[in-house]
Amino acid sequence: ERHNGLSMDKINSARNQLAKAEKASSRKRSGMLNDLADEMESQASSSSQSDKVRKLTDTLEKLASK
Repeated sequence: ERHNGLSMDKINSARNQLAKAEKASSRKRSGMLNDLADEMESQASSSSQSDKVRKLTDTLEKLASK
């Protein structure tokens, strides 16, 4: 959001996916978080803040493994 790291569409999509994952069962949540991590990783290289996007990816992957 700040400094145009990702477009507002991508940010809103990620927020919606996170909200859905919070309400999902453990197994489904893990899959949803991994899918979101994959999506964020693919966006990282085109982001003006790729390091932050990659940190988000790492965090999502850690959450998915719990």
